[in-house]
Amino acid sequence: SKEIVLTLNKEINCICYGEAEFGNSKKFLFVGSPSSLMCYDIQENKTVFNKEIDDGVFCAVSGAFSIYPRPLVIVGGNCSLQGFDIDGEEQFWTVTGGNTLSIALNDVDDDSFQEAIVGTDEYIIRYIKKEQNIKEISENNKITLIHSISNNKFIYGLENGTLGLYYRDKKQWYVKDNGKANSVVVCDINRDNRKEVIVGYSAGKIKVLTEDTGELLLELDFNKVEVSKLYWENLSGMDRNLTSSENVSDSNQLIVCLANGEIWGYDYHEEEEFERLEGFKEENAKLQRLMNEKQAINTQLQKLAIEISNIKKVNNSREDNSLTDKLEVVIDLKSNNEDKCADLIISLSDKLLKIKQVIIFSEKLYEGGTYVQDAVSDSNTMIIKIQNPKDMKINLHIKVLVGLSLYSNDFQVFEFSKVIPKYCFYILLRDIEKDYNDDISNGIIFNMSLRRDRLIAWFQDNFNITFETLEMFVAGENYDVRFMSLRTDKVLQIFMQGNEIRILSDEIELAGNIFQDMCVYFQCENVDSVINYPEFVGELEVTTKRIQKLDSMRNKTNINMAEIISQIKEMFVRAEDSRLIDDVEGFLSHFKRINIKNQQILEEFQARTNVYQELVNDLKKMNSLIQNFANLKFGTYRNKVISTSRQCLKEKKYDILLKVIHGG
Repeated sequence: SKEIVLTLNKEINCICYGEAEFGNSKKFLFVGSPSSLMCYDIQENKTVFNKEIDDGVFCAVSGAFSIYPRPLVIVGGNCSLQGFDIDGEEQFWTVTGGNTLSIALNDVDDDSFQEAIVGTDEYIIRYIKKEQNIKEISENNKITLIHSISNNKFIYGLENGTLGLYYRDKKQWYVKDNGKANSVVVCDINRDNRKEVIVGYSAGKIKVLTEDTGELLLELDFNKVEVSKLYWENLSGMDRNLTSSENVSDSNQLIVCLANGEIWGYDYHEEEEFERLEGFKEENAKLQRLMNEKQAINTQLQKLAIEISNIKKVNNSREDNSLTDKLEVVIDLKSNNEDKCADLIISLSDKLLKIKQVIIFSEKLYEGGTYVQDAVSDSNTMIIKIQNPKDMKINLHIKVLVGLSLYSNDFQVFEFSKVIPKYCFYILLRDIEKDYNDDISNGIIFNMSLRRDRLIAWFQDNFNITFETLEMFVAGENYDVRFMSLRTDKVLQIFMQGNEIRILSDEIELAGNIFQDMCVYFQCENVDSVINYPEFVGELEVTTKRIQKLDSMRNKTNINMAEIISQIKEMFVRAEDSRLIDDVEGFLSHFKRINIKNQQILEEFQARTNVYQELVNDLKKMNSLIQNFANLKFGTYRNKVISTSRQCLKEKKYDILLKVIHGG
């Protein structure tokens, strides 16, 4: 067999492979590094292209994307997403808000074209269609893994060890582990006509889960050696000299690559392994049945205990002591300006009953997904402080333990669901708030044809304010309402006059998010706006000047390093000449000069590294600013800002970029 070794002098962030043309079986290897993307022809043993990527490459995937006629390799970097064809030509570019850590291709909207599912370090999963962001899903940690299964279905993994499955924007299940999921394969490993999800973890284990429920079928331990990559491949054509097994199956096998260099192969067609899996499934099923029976018995005992307690108290409390018939549990959400949080207030209509404990389940809000608060005294009311560092809609599942006393042995559990609106951390400002009545100049103006009551209904759905309260701010044909952020104490003003709407805020990201949410809610197609954010335009101008300066400095250090390397080569030749003529003094003199030049090139390299890191930070900042400005427009207007900005960046026309951003 012929072995091909590709040696790189760069750090490797990701590897993927793909085709050059649709229907062509020839595969190419794509290697992403912190500053470049390389395409390698394995069969010809040559580099197809090696392209410098200023935004860096953190992850990559290859395949059909959108309506592009050729397969693309999609790479994620600093707040950006780029697509290249086999010739290394950029075909696609957009901004993502945060650093792109994971990508998968999937037809999420059933239009027969694949979109990009992107996971970022800002805890958001985005669906990218062409240059447009068509869907966002918030999570509670960095999205480090996305694996496409089929249309509308994909696996996601978070840095905190959470792994789950989404189908049509709905989370079907999720599980937790103490290690991060590094690799996933989906296959029917035990031939039961149902697919399994096989996960390799950084904690040194493999888990086999059912695709439909996430139920654990099998777990393999590798003594805490990190599982780097999993493959489901057919090795029947493999050279027998490369494996210690004489019985390589003709069907697919699970290939496990460990961080210590070991490679393991598992074939569940062998009777021993199959029986092991079936035995594990049977034991797990028995355990699950016992747990279900235990839960059912506990529930029955709890109901009986409550009934007995009610009978005992019948003469002292009321004629009908049934908690479920008479009790009303009221759940309210109020903004708390003093503590800068939202208060979740749970109260009982019956003052004779007390709250023992409240359990809240929310993966997005709490680390571990659960929060428990116990009562400290007998009370029919409990207040839970809600802290949310980001604007996102959150669904809470709440369980309330109710009894006759805090020290009673009998309690009944009531279950409820509560939605935390996306902008509930903004309180309504009244006329008495004189300190916040100053005019706000920063913001956007746009036209949208809608009735005022529809706008108020949108406020009711997204802010923690009733419709009746919002109607109080109607003044003739105008509607003017102000809010204050509990996080920053900054004011948000939304003003409507006829079809003209103004969103005024010093926070450009907030204005963009509200504008995008309104356009989606009212099913708009294309909405243009007039932008007034001179401070951020000035910040973009300063950033572009810094990028030009750093780019010039980087080119200068590259030239200096090339010159020093040339001098070192010349000195080596002269030193060799001195050695041949036995000129010891000249030989030592040349090597002393080589040592001096070596120190110089190390200094130049360190300077170039520092310049590059500053350049990467500024490019990330600029990409983030471009996204914020693009979010102030909707539909084709947003896409035009992104595409034009990218063209200006490629051609280094920063003055035109500023005009595009400032004028839209």
